[in-house]
Amino acid sequence: MSKIAIILGLFLSFGVLVFAVSGFAGQEDNSYKPEVPIITSIVPTLEISFPYYVFNTSTQSITSNGSNYCAIGYDGWLEVYDLNGDTTHSSEIQCTDRVRSIVFNPEDSLLYMKPWGTELYTLNPVGGHCNLIWDTGFFHNSNSCTGFLDGYFYEHREGIVYKIDLQTAVTVDTIQLNPPLGFYNSIAVNEDYIFVQDQTGGAVHAYQFDGEYVETFYIEASTSGWDLSYCNGMLFSSDHYPNGNWYGYSLEEIIPCCDVNMIPEDDPVIVEPGGRFRFMGEIGNPTDEPIVVDVWVGVIYNNNFHPQFQFSNLPLEPGYYMSSIGSQRVPNMAPEGTYEYIAYCGDRPELKCDSSWFEFTVEGDAISGGFTEWSLDGGFIPSPELPVELITRAYPNPFNASVSITFQLPETGHVRIDVYDILGRKVTSLINREMEAGEHSVQWDAADMASGVYFYKVTTQENSFTKQMTLLK
Repeated sequence: MSKIAIILGLFLSFGVLVFAVSGFAGQEDNSYKPEVPIITSIVPTLEISFPYYVFNTSTQSITSNGSNYCAIGYDGWLEVYDLNGDTTHSSEIQCTDRVRSIVFNPEDSLLYMKPWGTELYTLNPVGGHCNLIWDTGFFHNSNSCTGFLDGYFYEHREGIVYKIDLQTAVTVDTIQLNPPLGFYNSIAVNEDYIFVQDQTGGAVHAYQFDGEYVETFYIEASTSGWDLSYCNGMLFSSDHYPNGNWYGYSLEEIIPCCDVNMIPEDDPVIVEPGGRFRFMGEIGNPTDEPIVVDVWVGVIYNNNFHPQFQFSNLPLEPGYYMSSIGSQRVPNMAPEGTYEYIAYCGDRPELKCDSSWFEFTVEGDAISGGFTEWSLDGGFIPSPELPVELITRAYPNPFNASVSITFQLPETGHVRIDVYDILGRKVTSLINREMEAGEHSVQWDAADMASGVYFYKVTTQENSFTKQMTLLK
């Protein structure tokens, strides 16, 4: 008998995995307690490091014109390096003794500087001379930091990013980071992401340009939360103290080794002590090779991870996704408050490849005769009696405008096919009726939908499968 069959047999025989009689039991698994989900698709690699010399206090920001690096210190000094990191000259900035950010605009080949204030200057790298471009009010906050991309400043202040047009000084967009993880104000931008930094400097949080959280990765050498910059194709940070170093990291994006998703049945998820909530759990293989992965699920409360269940050594063929409904019990002694429900996939404990999470709130009076333990029924793995032929494929995939979903029914029964977007919101229902045994096909016309990743979920009376498809326009 295979290992997966043994796991499924144990799981189905016992039904649930119990972790506590009242509250969380035993030792909390503090080795898995990130405040945010972590995945590893952005991999930083240290490419260059070089010292800075002249700053009396901490360094602040760095940029590049393609031929040199220009760095500023908080105390108002400018230092210029060649691309090998060797110092060429230093200058005291003439217009201010406190600075926040420096950026290079390739369109006019000028250096722009934000001081401790809301003005905007150009800066001469040779003598440190300034030219006032916009008076007070160009930026929103004196203490904020800024990145720059394609003619726009991205000003960050405590989880809010303002996109400001260089030419008109108009704030064209206000972006709320969701969730706002960068405690301090440093920010860097490239063509793909907005990056903000933790107060300790090591953790960097990546966001899409609509403010949605993507992932967190770590740069080992950084000790500050104030000096994040992006230039010359690298993400820069520093030791943030006198006579320290700048560190430049290339950012490689890799395909995740697995794909895990959870979609709650209700939104928001509110449960009484002693009650339960339901979700659809999905695990898949987005790669071109067969994989064997672990999936582990838990509750984060007060920044501690409390494990609920683990599915070990799941074999997945290329492009294959499977899903099932999970039911999480909440004990009647659970404290009221907000919790995070999180699933990881990867190779536990060494590697977390992907994660999915949602919040749930425990509130109200305890249910009389309700559940007394944290435990999980179902989730991620369908019943072994369900034939894998239930879903054949979505073709073409990726697709443009329309896609054909083909599936095989082993017997006559009720079938429902729903389509969800990447955030777990249902887009449409394609089928919801009795169907005869055999092969069937249904078309989805997505001409009015935005490009991106979608999931189609096929549900029968026995169980359900979910698979991924990509719309490219």
